[in-house]
Amino acid sequence: ENYKCLQKIRCLNFMWKRYFVAYKRFHLISFIFLLIFCLYSILWLAISSTIKSSLLNNIEEKIGRSGKIEVASIETGGFPGNWVFILNGVRISGIISDFLKNAYVWKWDAKNILLELNPLNSQELKIVSSGENKLSIFEAKGEQLFRVTLENVESQVSQVKEKNYSLDFLQIENLGIYFPNGSKLAKINRAKLSIAISQGEQKSSAYPEVSSNLMINNLKVFQKLNVPFGNTITELQIK
Repeated sequence: ENYKCLQKIRCLNFMWKRYFVAYKRFHLISFIFLLIFCLYSILWLAISSTIKSSLLNNIEEKIGRSGKIEVASIETGGFPGNWVFILNGVRISGIISDFLKNAYVWKWDAKNILLELNPLNSQELKIVSSGENKLSIFEAKGEQLFRVTLENVESQVSQVKEKNYSLDFLQIENLGIYFPNGSKLAKINRAKLSIAISQGEQKSSAYPEVSSNLMINNLKVFQKLNVPFGNTITELQIK
């Protein structure tokens, strides 16, 4: 009986050796792919963590020195594809000035904002804010001028070359503009804007070239304003 058991063990060992020899190339390729996937996973998670840690600071730098952003939490996702960061409970504020150098304060509140980066093209950024967004504009003294509500904000920004950027699209739905007393000024069902900025063909040019395209669907003005196009526009395109 011991001899038979020993024979069986030898037979099994021989079969395993033949199996591994026959499929040696397959196992080697599988191991290489597994190693590449593990290295990619580590790299993906490391870069994702780095982006997440500096995300809010980078946003504030883009807004300007007066810019401020507050979020309740940041979630990370998208593995193994694009980096996706979801900012929950977002409040962004900043200061803008008009051509007379009058300062205005703006505040943007959103339930969540999704930021998506492509690992194969880090110069491309997609921004999505679904649901209702609230934008308020105040005078420097704190008096509210306008209140804006909008839904389903979606945008994509790309850097094609050095000093060559483009707003591929900025799309919004159900935009309403209100006075501080709550009366409605205007409403837009859908609007889409694209802007391309380049240094120009002549390298010596000090001013960049800007091309834009704005498409507005169903614009309605509720206040009686002396505008040449009337109170309602079905479709408006500006280039």
